[in-house]
Amino acid sequence: MPQTARHRRLEIERLDKHLRSLEGAEDVLRARPSGGWIATIRKALGMSAAQLAERLGVSRAAVYKLEQRETGRNVTLKQLDKAAEALGCEVLYALVPRSSVEQTIRDRARTKAERQLRAVNVSMGLEAEGVEDGDFAAAVSSASSYTEALTDRQLWDD
Repeated sequence: MPQTARHRRLEIERLDKHLRSLEGAEDVLRARPSGGWIATIRKALGMSAAQLAERLGVSRAAVYKLEQRETGRNVTLKQLDKAAEALGCEVLYALVPRSSVEQTIRDRARTKAERQLRAVNVSMGLEAEGVEDGDFAAAVSSASSYTEALTDRQLWDD
């Protein structure tokens, strides 16, 4: 059953509000220790690699390899969860949009409208019926309705 624009708008407002609560925490989330979280926490706890290996049921070499994979960003969330549990921690995971979800949708709708209108304008321009530059911005603005974008299943098709 397709969602209504009103329902989608409420979901997006709720998500944007939640994401705004993360503002200020972004610097903490980005500031990964150079040696990785696993090694940093393990060492801060005074736990050896052999002790962590015992808790994880793996070899000491596997712990070092896990720490290297983490610093190389080649570790899975499942592996992080296991290591965090063994270290008495929990993994916090988030995708944080660069701007609000609403603004991202508005920007995409505008980009899509510009692309479509440029194609039409080129075609019409060949027949001397193209839209003037000043009118183009107004045409894009009216063609990139946020409400319509909320229910556009092809919004993200390229």
